[in-house]
Amino acid sequence: YCQHGKMDQGRKRPAKEPAEGGEARAAQGGPPVDCSIPRPVPAGAVPMHPPLGRTGDLSHYWVDWSIRTHGSDHHMGGDDFKRSVATGKLMFAEEDVGGDDAIQAGSIEVTQYRMHYIGNNYINKAQLFDETQEGMELYEAIVAPNEGCFEEIHGGDMQYINRVEVDPAHRGHGLGLFMIEAADNVLNGHMSLQVVKPFPLQFEGRPPRGGGDRNYGYPAPPSDGQGTRQAALAAAQAKLKDHYLKLGFAHEGEYMLRWNGMANPSLSQARSAPSGARMAEELQARGAEARERARQFLREEGFSQF
Repeated sequence: YCQHGKMDQGRKRPAKEPAEGGEARAAQGGPPVDCSIPRPVPAGAVPMHPPLGRTGDLSHYWVDWSIRTHGSDHHMGGDDFKRSVATGKLMFAEEDVGGDDAIQAGSIEVTQYRMHYIGNNYINKAQLFDETQEGMELYEAIVAPNEGCFEEIHGGDMQYINRVEVDPAHRGHGLGLFMIEAADNVLNGHMSLQVVKPFPLQFEGRPPRGGGDRNYGYPAPPSDGQGTRQAALAAAQAKLKDHYLKLGFAHEGEYMLRWNGMANPSLSQARSAPSGARMAEELQARGAEARERARQFLREEGFSQF
């Protein structure tokens, strides 16, 4: 299973092991985090997560992954790995990570495009991305305009985030960002892109795949009339985009991108950031400072054009 975006090699946490985070931070001089688990849980009740706050311990959450490939490689005579869909189940357990008391607390689905494989085998990208409507839209907006581009950001693989869901009882702790970071660390290639098209699920107008509240636990969107629904959608999208900015995503038309070949904000930084826009400004400022230091070094070495 995967915890904190890293493969854990199937190890179970001993039941008596202290939860990570609180004691470690206290030893370093920071304020301790209450990582205690409410006891007992009545029979049949849904276990509640620890009192995390915005920066607390996540050691009782992990992601179980399943992956399926799509398409066939005719010249190899079997399944290929050009496009694969990975589904991650966000799991929560009160005691052992991976234990029998685990419940599902959310999910993520991503499509992985192996762009190196596609390019090395001269595969028609337009035909490949046209296998799904979302893929074709992604191709037209991101892939096609950058064909022949030699920038590093477009030189790796591409991971498209199809959807992210967190159960209402587990919201407010950055668990959506936790799953996105896990997908990038565990599944995506090095020096590769992660792409998302922010859209609030409550505006899809259909219930979850497993059934349930069609508003996904959010207030019902206003009915269409005098632009109220469109205004509510725009406000919800803006909030979602600001959330993704915290993890290092940048705007690209209707999409948002981040490249893992650079130092993006850590998960802990993203979870504690009060504003994604402020995080983006800080990243831009740090990038400008780094570029200026590089130019200064080149000027000192005699490269006058810098």
